[in-house]
Amino acid sequence: MLTDKEFDVSVIGNGNLVSKQSIVAGTKIKGDQRVILITNGNLTMPRIIGWQKADVERLCKLTGLKLEATGSGYADSQSITASEAIKENKVLKVNFE
Repeated sequence: MLTDKEFDVSVIGNGNLVSKQSIVAGTKIKGDQRVILITNGNLTMPRIIGWQKADVERLCKLTGLKLEATGSGYADSQSITASEAIKENKVLKVNFE
């Protein structure tokens, strides 16, 4: 439904039930804001290159990752590779430009 309305949606995990979400139900959001859905399955790191800093911060809050950020704007590097398992309290280093 969210993608039908052209929102940028990232699903983290391979489960079939949403256990957490970055936006509270009923909240109005801007068109450029990413919606992050965490499922009840195994969580793997998405490719976050091009994500806004606020979206990466939300991802870390939802997954328990610790963010070490430099710069501002959009992510241009990430220390945890895409598809690697997400482990709570692991440090994610991201440079933003």
